Amino acid sequence: MPIKTNRQIEADKRRQHILETAVRAFLELGYQRAGVREIAKRAGVSLGNLYNHFPSKEAVLIEIARLEALKIAPFVEQLRADKPAQDRLQEFLEGYLRYAAEADNVLLAVEILAEAVRTSAVADAFAPTRKSLISGIFGCLSALNPSDKSNQVDKARLILDLVEAHARHLVFSGKGFSEREVATVVQMVGSGIGLSSNA
Repeated sequence: MPIKTNRQIEADKRRQHILETAVRAFLELGYQRAGVREIAKRAGVSLGNLYNHFPSKEAVLIEIARLEALKIAPFVEQLRADKPAQDRLQEFLEGYLRYAAEADNVLLAVEILAEAVRTSAVADAFAPTRKSLISGIFGCLSALNPSDKSNQVDKARLILDLVEAHARHLVFSGKGFSEREVATVVQMVGSGIGLSSNA
């Protein structure tokens, strides 16, 4: 791997700063209201400098998709770990709900979802991460019920939808995350696939 020059290192830091500033702007103002001028102003850079790093606001979301994939990777690995499928799935449900129920994650997910409906490039950028989670859940379901392959992908998708929807509910209702909520989700999923809850 080539060694980066000081100039490249500084450029990387500036790019990261712009990205973090954009995320905060999206969270505070919403994606549609947070224009590139506002992002540049908050980041303390010129509009031209911002465009050197991100040619459009959409490009910022595409980069967020790449970072999101890195954050989600441990959950995918958890689903594919070398241990009993029941343990893998239960650990995933517990960990992913905690992650998904963080207020900033919920708010950003809602902004991304809204823009993904409008813009296919944004939807395409986030699709692989979602598919990898569904694939991991599918693997667990298939291992738990090897003789029943019917609708397992649909079940996997519904499980992911359930966790994410419940996370949004916890944030928007003001209830907040609790171990009881983990137990509720695990129990709801478990009632359909024979998964016991120790939460």
